Amino acid sequence: MPLHPGPAIDVAPRFAASMTLPEVVDAGQLTSFTLVPLESALLPGGETYFAAELTFGLVKGQLRYVEALPLAGEG
Repeated sequence: MPLHPGPAIDVAPRFAASMTLPEVVDAGQLTSFTLVPLESALLPGGETYFAAELTFGLVKGQLRYVEALPLAGEG
């Protein structure tokens, strides 16, 4: 499964398909993230994480999905 950039932000240069969780956290400069149990159809055999401006999934400890989420404007 290829890495999937979000519609407004190109995340491909910062992430590689074989990255581990600590490498994703470092590349995304994440200060926190949440592991969310979802239906296995979203990422079969994997784990899905949500962080500020980023959703990503790992299978067997390696990055298989990443999507940048644009910030919502105020007002």
